[in-house]
Amino acid sequence: MNPARILVVDDEILVAKEIEMRVAAMGYQVVGTARNAEEAPEFARKDHPDLVLMGINLPGKMDGTTAAEEIRRRFSLPVIFLTAYSEETTLERAKPAQPYGYILKPFEERELRSAIEIALHRHHAEREILRFNRLYDVLSQVNQAIVRSNSRDELLVAICRIMVERGAVNLAWIGWFDPKTAAIRPVARWGNHEELLTLVEFHADEGPGGHSNPGRAVRENRPVFCNECVRGKCLYPAELAPVRFGFNSRGSFGEESPGRED
Repeated sequence: MNPARILVVDDEILVAKEIEMRVAAMGYQVVGTARNAEEAPEFARKDHPDLVLMGINLPGKMDGTTAAEEIRRRFSLPVIFLTAYSEETTLERAKPAQPYGYILKPFEERELRSAIEIALHRHHAEREILRFNRLYDVLSQVNQAIVRSNSRDELLVAICRIMVERGAVNLAWIGWFDPKTAAIRPVARWGNHEELLTLVEFHADEGPGGHSNPGRAVRENRPVFCNECVRGKCLYPAELAPVRFGFNSRGSFGEESPGRED
């Protein structure tokens, strides 16, 4: 299992370095260190951490609580506050950010480790609950679309739209597989950057187009996932890599349809 990726946000260089060293010694991976609250959301977007260790009283137009709220809203990441201040006013300011922990400096290593592990576990549990709720909602909406749709094409587009609007994905598409040419032709789509489907050719054979997720899913008749878009291990050429279009991960599902004439 890969170590948890941690983003550190603290304006004091020596303090930040100490936190980095202690976090790394615990076996976690420090992916970046932001020096102020304004930088923190951009670091979170770029470095894709699993958790953020955030100072509260940071210099600048934005303090740690505001940055934590933005990170939670935009990226749904858990934040643990590290602060030397225990005043009631500071605690009250921290509450709207819904932090996963609040640790006073100086802190013991086991205290920080416990806070990180509990936050990661809680965040994972919450994401699993949200994922299952979304799955049930999508299935319910698809069942309703099956009843309401007047044609196959209308149904396929409706399914893609439901996946984007209710399933929290950025782009959903459905393609037909042509056994004569091994090509996978998109026939329905919905979401952001649909032009990606016109720039990339998908095939289910062992050629270059067959190494993509859709090609493997059809060829191996199983779901195929990739979460390496942002880690430099993508099989697509750089100019067509999904991360270029804002996608962090992707998944494909191959379904056999005996008797289909297409």
